[in-house]
Amino acid sequence: MIEGVLFDKDGTLFDYHATWNVVFQDLARDLCNGDEAGAHSLLEAGGYDFEGGFYRSNSILAAGDTRELAQVWARQLGRDVQALLPHLEKVFSTEPVKSAVPAADLKLLLETLRARSLSLGIATHDSLQATENVLERFSLREYFDFLTGYDCGHGSKPGGGMALAFCKAVGVAPGRIVVVGDNPHDLGMGRSAGAAAVLGVLTGSSGRKDLVEAGADDVLESIADLPGWLDENSANHPGRSP
Repeated sequence: MIEGVLFDKDGTLFDYHATWNVVFQDLARDLCNGDEAGAHSLLEAGGYDFEGGFYRSNSILAAGDTRELAQVWARQLGRDVQALLPHLEKVFSTEPVKSAVPAADLKLLLETLRARSLSLGIATHDSLQATENVLERFSLREYFDFLTGYDCGHGSKPGGGMALAFCKAVGVAPGRIVVVGDNPHDLGMGRSAGAAAVLGVLTGSSGRKDLVEAGADDVLESIADLPGWLDENSANHPGRSP
């Protein structure tokens, strides 16, 4: 029996490109004082494919945390990481909140999952404050028992620390949770923690092939398909040992 669901945030609960593309583009231009060539260089270093018009799966912009991005961009800009990081955190705690586009009818989904007595959590490489802010904007905070960001001390994906912290917080064994994400590092987190199943979704920066090759037990078009998946599969996953 599945007793908990741990979601990634961006690309999973919220459509990745619709939410983040304008934020990254504007930020890169701002950091380069409007210089398009410099902004192009920053975005490319972070994992944006200009030819294809997408963010590469598992790249820094798609899957890294804010500190990792600050390190990459500070090298490009010749700036100090510790001076750049607070600026990125300030931008990311406000601008994506304004542009956030839910990947599904989140209230309907979360109420459906809550009606099944499932514990719900979010594990993101964004900050905890940014996560709180976007949930407050959409009046969704009450549905989650646990939130963690890259700055909460539980390690980073694909390590299992965030998922194990969720399990400890809600009192559920790792082998009784499902982890849902849009990138290989999300799936790796679930595997590392011993989750019953790891599911990929196609509302982020990874394609079906990326997620299958990363070991997804299944790939959903979006999290709107999760209740149906649970109906079909929750009794068929005995769980894995962490």
